[in-house]
Amino acid sequence: MKNRALALVGSLLLFSLFLLASCVSTKLTSSWQDAEYQGSVVDNVLVVGISDNLENRKLFEDALVKELQKNGVVAIASADAISAEKELDKDTIKAEAARLGMGAVMVTHVNSVAAESVYEPPPTGRAPYAYYGQLDTDLPAISQDIYRPGAYRSETLARLSTNLYDRETEKLIWTASSETVDPKSVKDVVGPLSKLLVKDLRDKKLIK
Repeated sequence: MKNRALALVGSLLLFSLFLLASCVSTKLTSSWQDAEYQGSVVDNVLVVGISDNLENRKLFEDALVKELQKNGVVAIASADAISAEKELDKDTIKAEAARLGMGAVMVTHVNSVAAESVYEPPPTGRAPYAYYGQLDTDLPAISQDIYRPGAYRSETLARLSTNLYDRETEKLIWTASSETVDPKSVKDVVGPLSKLLVKDLRDKKLIK
């Protein structure tokens, strides 16, 4: 009975680690804003996702536009405003932002998507005292932690950069770098990342 209980504890520890290792997670790794814009509010933005895949571009732009609009920002996706036949270069983006009356342009691009080897340290935990009962079986559990060997696993890291520019001066107002672990699709990235980006803009008082 005790052996089965201890085996169950070990299985639960390993299962918990598996869940943690398999969860997609997104975080901002850095962000910066121009000191001159501290306290200034950006209230209208043309959102641009740089991608050769129009569907992926729209997924990100739409998610970010939706999140910005929730926070009172007038935001327009470039895929809705600029023809797919047009080259998405600086002149095209700036001209379209001016035509739409946008004061700022937000541009996101992928820096890298690569597999990396990550070491998972061995999990440890003491057996619950409820399972103790005999000297010969209790001593090992009392004297040392339950041990499981560490291991290396491979994870995919998608790193993106997002920049916010003043449309008239073309000056960088704010920039943020992000990292997503083990994304299975673009959708795994765009939702959480949009929330993090907008939260950082709000925390820095660049939007209301």
